[in-house]
Amino acid sequence: MGLMPLDDVTGGFRADVYVGHLAMEPDEAAVAARTGVLFEEVRPFDGFRASCLLAQPWPVELTADGVFWVESLPDTCFKLRIADGQAAYRSLGRWLASRPGHDRVDPGPGAALTGRPWHAVYGDRIQRIWFDGLAEEWRHYERMFIRGLVTPGTGFKNQPTAKTL
Repeated sequence: MGLMPLDDVTGGFRADVYVGHLAMEPDEAAVAARTGVLFEEVRPFDGFRASCLLAQPWPVELTADGVFWVESLPDTCFKLRIADGQAAYRSLGRWLASRPGHDRVDPGPGAALTGRPWHAVYGDRIQRIWFDGLAEEWRHYERMFIRGLVTPGTGFKNQPTAKTL
């Protein structure tokens, strides 16, 4: 199974879409560094907790964009957008770690494809959400998102067998 740039995919072609590099453009990163906060974590969200977290009303001045994953659907990368007081999310594609043989991925090429280190258990799966409009309330929202993650030490239900990468 090979990887192909989206520009090379022709109509009628059936294949899985894998999420690759999640780095921000340099100008986006500069703006976010001045005005926003990054929530980044490798542990998955608990499905029920994530549903409750995202269903709540959000402050109108808050915006957020990013990707996340939940323990009950470990192959799926979700795109999140919070704006105008509401959260919306959709499936963006599949994580590279969901490919057959992901446990044999060399950390070097894995990092080159994703732009970040390859995790020994979770592969390229990550919670990466940029928030803007929080000001001093950031710690409150950070705690909310941390509470939505699976409890440390409870394991990852679909965890691959431990192998040396």
